Amino acid sequence: MLPRFYLPQVNITNDQIIISDKEIIDQLTKVLRLKTNDLFIVFAPQAEYQLALKEIGDKTAIATIIETQPAMREPGQKLTLYQSLLKKDNFEWILQKGTELGISCFVPMITNHTIVREISENKLKRYHKILTEATEQCGGRQVPELKNLLPFNQAIAAAAQQPGQKLIAWEGQTDSTLEEKLDPNVQYYHIFIGPEGGFSPQEVELAKHDNFTPVSLGNRILRAETAAIAAASLILLSQ
Repeated sequence: MLPRFYLPQVNITNDQIIISDKEIIDQLTKVLRLKTNDLFIVFAPQAEYQLALKEIGDKTAIATIIETQPAMREPGQKLTLYQSLLKKDNFEWILQKGTELGISCFVPMITNHTIVREISENKLKRYHKILTEATEQCGGRQVPELKNLLPFNQAIAAAAQQPGQKLIAWEGQTDSTLEEKLDPNVQYYHIFIGPEGGFSPQEVELAKHDNFTPVSLGNRILRAETAAIAAASLILLSQ
């Protein structure tokens, strides 16, 4: 399998692409140690290009286009995951695995039971890097969007203005599961996943007031990161 790299803007001249992204240059030279005529792939939202390395320096690389593939069709359903921030590396794990599944957008939230309540600049850069690398690894063409950190009430208000089905996972909901409530005719889904400890009853009531549907993810109590990936799998893979 050829190495893949995300290049948001592709400049093509005479069937060649000039690459000036420092991280890609470092990967090509220091990690992969590619030589002239070695093959690799760059992709952008509009297309994917198989390239043969022509020349490379410290700051730029020039590669010849061998083959162009049009943009791969992303999942028909578009899922935005509104996820409470989590401790340690759990939020990063959600970003990685959620990207592999095809989540279109991530919205980090602060809820009543959220312990981690801010995202540092370094963390934010790391989050974007995780999204890019996961997209490269899984064969996707579009790196998911990462929205700004929002308080729960603002996240609810923002989602309420968007088209599609709005869902909130809540362990107190015992008579309707996510699978039962999914509308197969909907293209856009918005699902809220809480922290360890879940959402408070007041938060669930606020969501219901804005026409969110509370759903159960089953009889077991799931860790927050497990709940996020289980919900995304049901929405994106079962239809």
